[in-house]
Amino acid sequence: MNYLIKKGELTKYEVDERMLNIFQSVYVIDIFNPDKLNQNGIYRFGRISSHGSVYLLIKFDDQIEIINDFNYDAIQNKVENFLQLEANEFDDHIINKYQEALNKWFENKTY
Repeated sequence: MNYLIKKGELTKYEVDERMLNIFQSVYVIDIFNPDKLNQNGIYRFGRISSHGSVYLLIKFDDQIEIINDFNYDAIQNKVENFLQLEANEFDDHIINKYQEALNKWFENKTY
């Protein structure tokens, strides 16, 4: 929420006013598997709106790192390092799906 406020996607007033219902305005979804939630992975998130920006984060061992503010090479390195750390969890098919989804995100940043 704080990141979306910082980016101007939400206001502190909106969050304070809606408190429990604010999650109806924000989404977090795995970049290739929408059924996956709260597990290690790469997620896109943003405000549910027709013209909102889409942001990326990596969730790993209950830590979250927002990665879209880095340049292309830095994001690629962070994703590659994450996928190497998760090599025991993710098979080649899943790794390829993450890489394809990341490439789509880079193409239009609204995927």
